[in-house]
Amino acid sequence: MKLVADLTATTAPFRPRHPIAPPSLVLDFAAGFYGAASFAELVTFSRGSTATYFDAAGTLRAAAVDMPRFDHDPITGAALGLVIEESRTNLELHSEQLDNAAWIKSNVAVTANAVVAPDGAASADLVASTAGTTGQHIRQTTAISAGTDYTMSLFFFAGSSNAVWLRILNGAGTRTLGAVLFDPIAATVTSSTNLLSPPTIAAIGGGWFRLSAAFNSTTETSLVTYLYPSNAVDNSGSVHLWGVQLEAGGFASSYIPTTGAAVTRAADLADRTLGPEYDAVAGTAVVIGDTADTSGAGISRILSLNSGSGSRIDAFIAPQPNRQLTLDVADGGSVQASPATANPVASDGSFKAAASFAENDFAVALDGAPPATEASGTVPAVTKLSLGTGPTGDHLNGHISSLVYYPRRLPDADLQELTA
Repeated sequence: MKLVADLTATTAPFRPRHPIAPPSLVLDFAAGFYGAASFAELVTFSRGSTATYFDAAGTLRAAAVDMPRFDHDPITGAALGLVIEESRTNLELHSEQLDNAAWIKSNVAVTANAVVAPDGAASADLVASTAGTTGQHIRQTTAISAGTDYTMSLFFFAGSSNAVWLRILNGAGTRTLGAVLFDPIAATVTSSTNLLSPPTIAAIGGGWFRLSAAFNSTTETSLVTYLYPSNAVDNSGSVHLWGVQLEAGGFASSYIPTTGAAVTRAADLADRTLGPEYDAVAGTAVVIGDTADTSGAGISRILSLNSGSGSRIDAFIAPQPNRQLTLDVADGGSVQASPATANPVASDGSFKAAASFAENDFAVALDGAPPATEASGTVPAVTKLSLGTGPTGDHLNGHISSLVYYPRRLPDADLQELTA
């Protein structure tokens, strides 16, 4: 068995504390280590659009078409790994140009390009209420689909206001679909209404934060986004805003800039045609990563060994209510095994996962807990490794920090240790 990549000091965290044969494939996206090969030699990557990510300095950057995104924590600069996301569309127009006529103003003044935005350009606007008036806001009307989950997100930098209101009404303005009152100075949520889950505020550095709020459109086919910059007491105040995003889905994805039309970010696709590293009889994959879908509305697929048809060995995080790591094995469309861990994925979406297979011997382990096993089933013939997705989609919507493949069925004790 030819080794595509051997363990080195760079990949020492993947080595158990007791003897074990080395892996045949190491894809350490966070460290940029791929053994004797390069990323391009081992992975075929595509995405039919540009897409954003944070560099090591915490600046929001745009990756070109078909260029992989290696993301970072914008606060610490820590490498997070390869981004794998589904396709999303930002429906808000002029997401950064709040002075544009697409945003209707009522008793507010918008100062364009007032401060440096998360992308390093002086492009963030100051939205300030007009003294002595009431009902100050900017607003935009958007067509949506009924019965669909949506997420509204925006970047904010404190001004003088300690009470900014994001309010999402139906197109007629008669019903609140979702609302968040937040304090930009303290970067805290004061209250929320009609949301699918509690709104989140994430620090991204330099005094900037990103607010996200998910809601359901119910029977509505249009909505109006209202942003009120005013203090509740004296109807005055200001806030810096940038990067407003409305997208279908129960959680916020990476930022998609828009101007005069909605913009779609294409899905990330990362595949490998299986080579000499793969053993058709038995194998184990260990993956470290995270998913942004902490609500668990859908499947978060971590990897798929497949033939592009009904034969597959897939590892995924199941949707609510369980959120277990599940191994789905099918041979020619016939399900062979589906063990699922007793423990769910962590509430922040991070995971250390292992999936192992051999004839009549399948196992999955998550975050150091005892593996779940099944002792019946055949191993299908597969030809491709898909990272963070599979033939049926269900993207991870997060990061793959690393994937290590062993051409053997590792013992349960090793699976538990490798994921601890």
